[in-house]
Amino acid sequence: MSRNSIFFLAPWLASVALVTACADDGGTDSDTFGGDEIGTESESESESTDADTETGTDAGTETETETETDSGTETETDSETETETETETETETDSETETDTGSVCGDGILDDGEECDDANDDDTDACTSMCTMATCGDGFVWLDNEECDDANDDDTDACTSMCAAATCGDGFVWLDNEACDDANDDDTDACTSMCAEATCGDGFVWQGNEECDDANADDDDGCNNMCAQNLLTVDFPSPGDPFFISSGTKPWNAGDYYEGERSTPFAAIDQLDIHLVLDGNNLLGCGTQTAAVSVNGVEVGTFSVVQGDAVKDESYAIDPPIAGPDFTIRYETSQTVQAGCSSSGYSTNGSTVTFYPN
Repeated sequence: MSRNSIFFLAPWLASVALVTACADDGGTDSDTFGGDEIGTESESESESTDADTETGTDAGTETETETETDSGTETETDSETETETETETETETDSETETDTGSVCGDGILDDGEECDDANDDDTDACTSMCTMATCGDGFVWLDNEECDDANDDDTDACTSMCAAATCGDGFVWLDNEACDDANDDDTDACTSMCAEATCGDGFVWQGNEECDDANADDDDGCNNMCAQNLLTVDFPSPGDPFFISSGTKPWNAGDYYEGERSTPFAAIDQLDIHLVLDGNNLLGCGTQTAAVSVNGVEVGTFSVVQGDAVKDESYAIDPPIAGPDFTIRYETSQTVQAGCSSSGYSTNGSTVTFYPN
């Protein structure tokens, strides 16, 4: 080999050696142009990741290598490695404990929204188990203050709106138990004291509607079954009735009398009314003519005639009743009229007596 050839090859061999030495890098990029220039470029770039856990760690690494040879051969290696790691960790603990039990009925403490709180569940005292004041209509019977409490204002049921047990005389008609209730004990009006509507046969005389009421259906007694008085009116005295006048024509002396017997359908009577028409009443102011009235020999009353009288109307209750059915009526002068004061007679025309059967 000539000396010139060795001289020519020396630079080329140096380039080969350099390339071989760089072949150990991670990435190789080589270009060869003829035999005059060989360029080899190796670039390795590694970018690794970003981890964000918010810990505040940031790591970055960058490496760059460049080699240049002036012998017509250029080798460039660019190696860049970048690593960035970011970790962020945030921990926040917010722990708050708050206990609010609010208003508790029954704890004995008067809280907002409570009318009372007596720390018990007794619904019969002044404070109910719902912490409200006991009151009529709340459905709880308040001991010693209410007779009942049905939580309504119906006055026709067994418990009135005033929390009183329904009763005859309270003014409220208790449905299915009372026919009426006028809040009084008057048995002569339309509603009796037993809260029953007045009716014939109940034993109470309904004023303005009944003449009598003997609580039976016997038509032969003094009150028939229409609650009308079963009366018998007859003439007395009448012509033909026996009489006794000791002096003159008028019964002005003690012992003078008019008497008559009358038959009736009644087994007994308990009242007698008289209507006596006076005949020729000449009595002066100083004179009074008095007579006793008797039935079957029993005196039942008296009457007196004075100056100016034209008629005597009297009613006599008989107790005990006098048995019949025949009754003898007698008017007998009981006191002699004072002398000089004149007298009065009894008319046999228009005078009557009325029998009331027992």
